[in-house]
Amino acid sequence: MRRASNIIPVSMMVVFGTAAYAAGIPVTPETYTRAETDIAFADTQRRAGGKINTNAFVREPTLLNDQPVIRMNRDTLYGGVVIDTEGGATVTVPKA
Repeated sequence: MRRASNIIPVSMMVVFGTAAYAAGIPVTPETYTRAETDIAFADTQRRAGGKINTNAFVREPTLLNDQPVIRMNRDTLYGGVVIDTEGGATVTVPKA
């Protein structure tokens, strides 16, 4: 079993590295964190219909073959959004 757990992160690095490399940016150990973040943001934006500042909700338990995050909880509903804060942003939390 130990061998299999070592193979998974390497194969994921290759898949993510290939996706970023296809965009013209080679992924190295130094740029891996940024590449992984870019891929996660792009996936969230894709799930929101390609829009920024639009929520993307997963309203059913996550399918095993469609998990944007490794080992998502099967009993949790998820949501995400990519927010453009270039011009500034304010977060308001209503009183409980």
